Amino acid sequence: MPTSKKNDSILDLLKKAFSLTWKKRFLWIFGFLILFCSNIINLFSYLPEEKVYPHLSLFFQKNSYLTLGLSLLFILILLALILIKLISQTAIIISTSKGKSGKTFAARTLIKSSVEYLKKLFQLDLLLFLVLTATFATIFLPLFFFLETRGRLSLSILFLFFAALILFFFIGFIAYFIRKFSQISIVNSNLSLIDSLEFSYSIFRSNWKKSLVFYIGILLSEILLQTISILIFLLTTFSSLIVLVLFSILGAYITSNQIEMGWIMVIYLTAWLFILILLQSFLETFKQTAWVLFFEKLTLKKIDNQKKPLEEGLGKKILTENI
Repeated sequence: MPTSKKNDSILDLLKKAFSLTWKKRFLWIFGFLILFCSNIINLFSYLPEEKVYPHLSLFFQKNSYLTLGLSLLFILILLALILIKLISQTAIIISTSKGKSGKTFAARTLIKSSVEYLKKLFQLDLLLFLVLTATFATIFLPLFFFLETRGRLSLSILFLFFAALILFFFIGFIAYFIRKFSQISIVNSNLSLIDSLEFSYSIFRSNWKKSLVFYIGILLSEILLQTISILIFLLTTFSSLIVLVLFSILGAYITSNQIEMGWIMVIYLTAWLFILILLQSFLETFKQTAWVLFFEKLTLKKIDNQKKPLEEGLGKKILTENI
């Protein structure tokens, strides 16, 4: 089925994703879960070891069983966060790809359907993590060993490190797209892990320029929404300062009663935090929805391209038989 020029527009896809995200506001719950889990996982990843662990090392050495228990609890919490994030991403994929005909899904139905794909999606993330870890070790460990042997940093070593960093970034960038496409292909077509990786790589290889442009479009959309949230923060802060100044001039609440002043700040900060979380939840839902629409556009084009030679071959065969 041929696609129109309008349908091939990246901007139109982003507009459609924005419209779907606004229409299906219940999906913002899954966007919030993605946001929450991602931030907690990142917090675990960037713990200041040099500041935290030295103060606790003596305590952990004296309580080895407690240390083991806390380590297992840490792993279980991290695993639970990863699984919740995967379920939330899958729920948005299902609602976006299978709800185009106007069919609606209850949150419980989406969660139940998402769990069915959880094993494959977790295996996908684990496989890509191991591949990237092995790639990092293969690229950088020889350089670290070479630097340790030489004992000094030279211009040639800096150049090698810079080249290795670019190579690893390039591989990680490709892995990012393959993960996105594999997630959607597993959910939409119920492909096996290997088949989804092969199919996603072929899609990316044929459309890497469009994928890059779309990624930039997503990034610009994220910057725009972040800018809007900052403007809202500045606007509410400015308006709150005006209100406080007016209260101060009138001699009400601020000079005579500090409790009311504190409650005003608490209400303001709570309202701002709620708006920020709402915008970020919308953003996470929008990004996942946009990737689903973009992938479906690419796969539709691939199917159309595969049909054309087949139709041409059948036409020639029928023409030959008629002759």
